[in-house]
Amino acid sequence: MIPEVVNVGKDNGYLSVSYGNIVSILIESIKELNTKIEGLEQENKTLKTDVNTLKNQMKTVLDTIKLI
Repeated sequence: MIPEVVNVGKDNGYLSVSYGNIVSILIESIKELNTKIEGLEQENKTLKTDVNTLKNQMKTVLDTIKLI
């Protein structure tokens, strides 16, 4: 999964994991996810505003139709 943190033993060829090296990768991944979350939150806020605008416009149209 993360080849940078896998080590091969010189004597026996066993694989081991350098967990200390995973920390920096995880921190960068978390930063990237937070950036994506912030973007999605902003998009969600914009979409909610658009939906409310459309609801109000639809109400106006329906009220106008009722008057006809």
